Amino acid sequence: MLFVDGEGLAIRGREFLRSRGYEPKLGQFFEPDVFLWLFGAEPRRVFKPLHEVKLEDSAVRWHFYTAVQGALERVDQVRDSLLAFGFDPHVFHKDKGKKSKQVDITLARDFLGHAYKDNYDAAVLIAGDEDFVPLVKEVKALGKQVFVLFFASQGLSPELRRHADIFIDFETVFGQVWLDMKEHWQAPGPKPSRPPGPCPRCGALPSGGEDAQ
Repeated sequence: MLFVDGEGLAIRGREFLRSRGYEPKLGQFFEPDVFLWLFGAEPRRVFKPLHEVKLEDSAVRWHFYTAVQGALERVDQVRDSLLAFGFDPHVFHKDKGKKSKQVDITLARDFLGHAYKDNYDAAVLIAGDEDFVPLVKEVKALGKQVFVLFFASQGLSPELRRHADIFIDFETVFGQVWLDMKEHWQAPGPKPSRPPGPCPRCGALPSGGEDAQ
């Protein structure tokens, strides 16, 4: 079962891309502080990198937790975006400039609750905050395996890394995929090398709109 701290992923993922000279463009795969994901990366297939252990090829369920500010309609808009990726979305409203407590509370409740109900044998947690350490310890005490995926150089708690059964650095695959997603960069990121035009995979236009040449 997969659990994603969407706020943390969006914030730290953007910092990682910026450290490599990329700036993600607002659109299908990115909204600041709300979500960030990879083209062609099905959430249920995140277990694939864990081939060295005996796990199923795909997750039983894949949960994404985040919060948005602004009009309440934005909650449904973000839910729809995450559903399009294949996630079970858990989206909350938050006040401007604040992180929603509902994100961490709901993720923790589901992570622990599914373990107590014996709904999974192994969980993949995409998160980096030290606040998740007690949760990971409790789930491990129930006999479950916990795998943590996150950016080793961007906000990863050393304690969370120590308590994971296996830690996998998300930076290599994340960087490789975004390197190939030129249509989803904006300045100061590198310029696309192919001729202007819509992204052949998702239809996104390069910076500058329809008339960019």
